[in-house]
Amino acid sequence: MSTRPQRPQRKSKPRSFRLRPDRVPERLVLNAIMTYLTMHPQVSMVERVNVGLLKNPRNPNAWVGWSVRDVNGDPVRGKVDIQAVIRDTGRALLVECKSPDGAKLTPEQEAYRDAARAAGCIWAVVSSVDEMVLCLRMNGV
Repeated sequence: MSTRPQRPQRKSKPRSFRLRPDRVPERLVLNAIMTYLTMHPQVSMVERVNVGLLKNPRNPNAWVGWSVRDVNGDPVRGKVDIQAVIRDTGRALLVECKSPDGAKLTPEQEAYRDAARAAGCIWAVVSSVDEMVLCLRMNGV
């Protein structure tokens, strides 16, 4: 019966870390706002606009880009994250969710915002449910 020699134990270096402010991922903000809008009595037809990347089911290391497409089949850039309708007025509510760390709008999103507001839609950038509540109150909902 042979005994294996024991490996010398390595002294591990203490791991350095830096303190970062608490970050809330955009997907959590999005889920909370979707839940709030779904339960709001004056908001109907709440839907998520799916734009982004998806893991390829055949190759877990690959990502597939997918997005909303226009009539020509070209990807539409700058779309909002949530679309809904206000029951009393029939106005469209378009919501762009951003993480609280202050991400900025892309030029495509700014162009979409300007076109939506010109058409009479309620368009908002929010990073919390409280901001969504404030937006609805400011627009009389």
